[in-house]
Amino acid sequence: MAKSSKKKKSGHKPDKSNKDENKAAQGADGTETAPATLTSEVEDSLFYQVYQLNKMFREVADNTLNEFELSQRAYWLLECVRRDKGYSQSELGELLGVDRSDMVRLIDSLEEDNLLQRVRSTEDRRKQLITITPDGITVRHKIRHALTDAENDLLDELNDKQSNRLRKYTSKLTTGVSL
Repeated sequence: MAKSSKKKKSGHKPDKSNKDENKAAQGADGTETAPATLTSEVEDSLFYQVYQLNKMFREVADNTLNEFELSQRAYWLLECVRRDKGYSQSELGELLGVDRSDMVRLIDSLEEDNLLQRVRSTEDRRKQLITITPDGITVRHKIRHALTDAENDLLDELNDKQSNRLRKYTSKLTTGVSL
């Protein structure tokens, strides 16, 4: 997604200041000691930096999705399901890395909220396909816009060129790495 030059502020910035970390600690004898700090080796570690970015993005995504009373898994499921072509529960589970019993509960919950529905396959009557409902399309659209705004807020420190590079490099790393 290209970042527009006019950014809409969604107010979804994570709290970067941890008040407890900024307070001086007290030793066993009650005297003040300096707060704990990370070593430069930790701070400079790409693993640690990605870990911190992951925490920030997850917090912002969770806060955004809480407004819609959905989890990240539920949202990604809505994004995967198409109205014109349904997927089986097992296909969706494989696609999202969700085990069978969790997928059943997730689909049940979204079906109860009228966001997804189970329909019989016209090609194989034994197979049920999961499709998105009109309400699901509407909710998915609203969430996508809210998450885009939140993402733009997180990337506010970067200019458009840097933001696009980050997306490109992240995509390259996530599609090129097999675990």
